[in-house]
Amino acid sequence: MAVLVYVDNLVLTGNDSDLCAAFKKYLNQCFHIKDLDAFKYFSDIKVARNSQGFFFYVNGNMLFILSMSMDF
Repeated sequence: MAVLVYVDNLVLTGNDSDLCAAFKKYLNQCFHIKDLDAFKYFSDIKVARNSQGFFFYVNGNMLFILSMSMDF
């Protein structure tokens, strides 16, 4: 599981859906959270996802590729 944190926003990803669900449930017990499901933007960065990984775009230019060996 990986958690990306920026101020009061979190992105949670991983290859164990039960672990991710349990972590979201725990967070919801500690704080009031809103699950937005799959994301397309994160802090003014456009996010695209395919079988090769995540692609991040800033102002239309690809910033970097995050490739993870995870089952989505």
